[in-house]
Amino acid sequence: MEIKKSVEELMQEFGEVKPIFDHVGLLTYDREKAAEFLLSVPGSKVLVKKTVDFPQELVTVGSALKIDIYHIEVCGIDVEVIQPVDCPEAYVSKNLAVHGDSFHHLAVTFENSGQHKAMCRILEERGYQCVFEATPGNLLVHYYEHEDGSAIALELKSMRE
Repeated sequence: MEIKKSVEELMQEFGEVKPIFDHVGLLTYDREKAAEFLLSVPGSKVLVKKTVDFPQELVTVGSALKIDIYHIEVCGIDVEVIQPVDCPEAYVSKNLAVHGDSFHHLAVTFENSGQHKAMCRILEERGYQCVFEATPGNLLVHYYEHEDGSAIALELKSMRE
């Protein structure tokens, strides 16, 4: 069995990173049904409801995708509810087809793109692979999964410099 370097050793090599929690993401076939369920928790509220489009010209790893999303605050936590729209080749659509409605990702942000890129290198050194990368507007977005194909992903976000 290959012994991998620790995160601390990799930060010495690639630079220190300080991820900031952003949200957790759920994949679903029915955004409205999932939102209704989450909103049944007292105090929950819709923060955002929108459609997000990542056309192929903005995607550098993976396929173009379009998603309908909610961001719903539940007990102080931002929960993103994602429903793919007419994009069967997209990473999230394939994930949903295999795993069904489920927890999908933990999203973290970084103060700068240098930390973000260092985190990408750390994840790659630890056996994770980038399954989606896009540059919408002034953002840099990556999704990483373990090479074993498990369904849980990390979403990394930062402003491009």
